[in-house]
Amino acid sequence: MAYQQMFFVQVFGIDSKNRLVGGPSYSVADENEALLKANLLSEKVIGVVAFSQMVDQEAGDADEPVLLAFYGRVPAEARAAA
Repeated sequence: MAYQQMFFVQVFGIDSKNRLVGGPSYSVADENEALLKANLLSEKVIGVVAFSQMVDQEAGDADEPVLLAFYGRVPAEARAAA
């Protein structure tokens, strides 16, 4: 199977020790949906990122993610994906 571009939204929250932790992630259809979902979720969570990634699902391989947008508190690694 060939690589295909996929789009994701990752949510972040805060644990009981006030540390940033990953929450649910969502696979979405396209860049516009990723940006819209991230924007909407940003009103309800501590932080959220929208990104794209070239993925070969059959081989279980993926390229580095490409940041589309982030809102709120997110890990430095997520912001560096731009």
